[in-house]
Amino acid sequence: MTATRTEVIRFVVEIIYASFHSRVTWLARQAITPGITVLCWGLRSQIRTWAALSTLLVWAGMETAADTGLGAAILVVLAAFSALVWLVERLRDRYNALVQVLRAVPGYGPARVAALMAICGVAEKQRVGALNEQQRERLLRALIS
Repeated sequence: MTATRTEVIRFVVEIIYASFHSRVTWLARQAITPGITVLCWGLRSQIRTWAALSTLLVWAGMETAADTGLGAAILVVLAAFSALVWLVERLRDRYNALVQVLRAVPGYGPARVAALMAICGVAEKQRVGALNEQQRERLLRALIS
């Protein structure tokens, strides 16, 4: 079967698009990884988390007070604070899931979980669903023995 010139051009454009899309996706993952590492580091400590977020809340309150008045600023800060509390809880749940699951196993405290994860080659903040087959096997073997 012979392809027309239009089909050949379309095929070439699709190949170029696929390779470009693949590269952009890879670059995006590379750019996001340090951000997630910093986010997890900040979430591990109440002081680090709330020092940064409190600064943002004060700034938002001052900007709102200057623009619309003190009453609106108070409402903005209270609403933003409750939203941030919810967000921090969700983020901590998401990035701490595997550690929490392993700590739920009887006899496994923080030190033993950290050692188990290091031996099995699992990152501290890795989620349960993100484990590959080898990591899952190593964890199961270590837990059974």
